[in-house]
Amino acid sequence: MLCLLRRHYSVSIKTREIRMTGRVAIVTGAEASVGFEVAKSLCEAGSDVILACKDEAQTGVAIEKIKEQAPNALAAFMQVGCNMCVIV
Repeated sequence: MLCLLRRHYSVSIKTREIRMTGRVAIVTGAEASVGFEVAKSLCEAGSDVILACKDEAQTGVAIEKIKEQAPNALAAFMQVGCNMCVIV
């Protein structure tokens, strides 16, 4: 597993830190709970994160909290909802 991580990410074994600089992640449900923690961790690791959520106001609060922890983070809102689903 570590060999795979070394190919794609900058890994420091001593600090157990994974750098995700230059990567883009989309996290659904990122305005609260587990989704928020995932989005925050990805931002802290250097990823650009799109928070795909239903409520823009709640997501705005989440983005502000993320930027308190990671001031240089690029976190953006993308609205999703059931009315946007496509049946294939």
